[in-house]
Order: sequence, then C-alpha cells, then structure tokens
Amino acid sequence: MKTPTETEPCRCGGPLARRKQILLVDDSVELAQLMEFGLRAAGFDITLRHTGLQAQAHLRNEPVDLAILDVDLPDLSGFDVCEWMRADERLQSVPVIICTGRSATSDVARARLLGANAFIQKPFRLSELVEAVREALSPTGLPHNQER
Repeated sequence: MKTPTETEPCRCGGPLARRKQILLVDDSVELAQLMEFGLRAAGFDITLRHTGLQAQAHLRNEPVDLAILDVDLPDLSGFDVCEWMRADERLQSVPVIICTGRSATSDVARARLLGANAFIQKPFRLSELVEAVREALSPTGLPHNQER
C-alpha cells in the first residue's frame, strides 16, 4: 500500500486533505525515531528536534499543527516550551501533547496548568500516541488538560 508523500496530499482527513505538520521534541534519538515512524505511517509529516531551544527556533519560523514535547530536555524543559507557546499569540491555539516518563501528580497538574492538551506517560503504545494526536487535531479537538 502506497503512503502519501510530502507532495501527495493525505486522504486520511477527507478528499485530498493536507498532511498535518507535527513538531516532535525528544532528546532520546531512538525513541524520537520510533515515534516518527509510527506517526508517519499514520499519515502525518514529522519534524524532529532534540532540545527546547531547537523547538522554539522551529516554531518561530515554521507553522505546525501540533507539538509533542518531552519534559526532560537538555536545555529548556517541555514545560518551558509549552508555557512559551501559550504566551505567544501565534502559537496559543496549537495543540500540545506532553509525553514524558514522569508520573508525579505534580507533573500532570503542571501540564494542565500550562495548557497542554494531553499528558502521555512513557512507556506507551504507538497506537495510544497516534490516537491522542488524531483527537487533538480533530475538529472538536482534545480539550486542554486531557490525561491519558
């Protein structure tokens, strides 16, 4: 079965729907590549970044439909990037999924307070991530503060 390419529109959202652009930020190269593979197979275009500063630079210059942020990055945390996005008028409405190995109640609460749309705890199934992305990008969308 042929998958859509960057020049071929995705048919997963209706006739000739534009492929959704996702920024995936995780400092684990192996995990980021695995998530990228699963999300590309589901019909999304993925841009990988490995630090919070790289994420901010990308977001300043390139439009995205959704951001997936790891919390523990080598410079800025995913929480910092989420807070920065919510303070930027151009990025306020971009859905954010926090994806982290942290499980403390305080981390979930902080993600909610910062306006993340979902919180996914590692380890997770790729199908769970794809489902959260699809829900966040749906016309009704995931409301802010959805925990998975």
